[in-house]
Order: sequence, then C-alpha cells, then structure tokens
Amino acid sequence: MKNVNLGNNLYTLRKKRGLSQEEFAEKIHISRQAVSKWERGEAFPDTENLIEIAEFYGVTLDELVNRVEPFDGLDGGHSDPADGKSSSADATSEGDKDAADKSSGDEGDEGDAGKDEKGISMKAELHFNWSELPYPIIITAAFLLLGFLVPDGFAIFWTLFITIPIYYSVVECIRKRRVSPFAYPVFCAFLYCLFGMLFGIWHPGWLIFVSIPIFYTVAGVIDRHIARKRGESVYVNDDDEDD
Repeated sequence: MKNVNLGNNLYTLRKKRGLSQEEFAEKIHISRQAVSKWERGEAFPDTENLIEIAEFYGVTLDELVNRVEPFDGLDGGHSDPADGKSSSADATSEGDKDAADKSSGDEGDEGDAGKDEKGISMKAELHFNWSELPYPIIITAAFLLLGFLVPDGFAIFWTLFITIPIYYSVVECIRKRRVSPFAYPVFCAFLYCLFGMLFGIWHPGWLIFVSIPIFYTVAGVIDRHIARKRGESVYVNDDDEDD
C-alpha cells in the first residue's frame, strides 16, 4: 500500500507542478524510467531520493510517502473513489502518455508554467549546472599564468588541457550518479605525462594503463548496484537514459 500511496503522490505533485516525467527526472538527476516505475508502484526510491523529492516539492517525508488525501488544489491524483479504478493503472497509462508525448515532441512547453511556482525548494532554485562552467577558459588562463611564472612552465603545464574531458566526465558521473562515464583512460594519460615529465618515470609508469580494464569492470559492478537501489533496470546505457 505504501508504494501505491507514494506513486499516487508522486504523480499528483508532478502534475501540480506541470512537469512531464522526463522534466522531473532531469530535476533530480535520475532516469525517466525510474520515475515511471515509482509512479506505478513497481519500485521505491531510496532514502536519498525521497529526501530530495520532498525538498523539491516542499512537503514532508511523511506526506510524500503516507498521505492518502488529495494535495491542496488537486482532485486527489489518479484514483476515483466513485468507480473504484486502480490508481496504479492510471499511472501506467499516464507514463505511456508521457513517453508518447516526448517521442512526438509535443510536450516541449508543458513544464514551463510550473517551474517558478511557490513550493519549489531553494535547493532546486539554486542548483548550479556545472557543465556550463567555462572550464576550458579557466584551464587556458591557468596554463598561461603558470607558463610565465614557473620555469619551464609551458613545457609542463600543457598537460592541464588533458583535464578538460576529465572534468566534463566527472560532471556526467554526478549527473547520472554512475561511475562508468568517468574518462579513466584520459585520466591515466594525464598522470602518465605529468609524472613522466616531472620525475622521469616513463617506465614503469606506463603500467598505469593496465588498470583501465580493471576500472571499467569495477565501475560496471558499482553502476548495476546503484541501478538496483534506484529502481532502474539492472543496466541502463547512456542512450536509453537520454531517450
């Protein structure tokens, strides 16, 4: 019953904000598939996600999980006491509708009206998109500064440019809450060049590249564990999550 109540509440609150499943998923950095499963009562968010959702909608955890009455200004979600229809069935239908709307491109302006409504938490309002940070410009400025200030700086600190794809891969890891998007081979190349030029350990420094398959093996195990905890399929590739 708790899953059904939570599914009803998630559906109702999302509709009150005028958000599609895809838009809400982007707000709290999860996949649309997970939102659909939560609203149908097929999966349950972990504690971290529950706290973030409650803060986003401006409700308490108890209201989010246990409330059975309609939230203010709404008709009570997607169940109708008069005809006894299943709320989870309506949620399934709505999930299918959201997916169809997205694929046809008709839901573009659906969430705009509710984005600034009262009740959205300050955390959501002030969330900073780290992918918009002008990191390449910062690295260029640092390279020039260190190049002029440090002897042989230009010959050493060009390696800073290798950190650009590393930075954006870290942002992607945080956004998707996964380990495998991390640009580990590029990170290995950065360490190899840096320590080779600073300390001359080109050999056996190359052995760091042997750790690449080990990293992705471990990352795959971690990502599958995270996916299970978040109610997603055992493994969701990047293309599936963005579709």
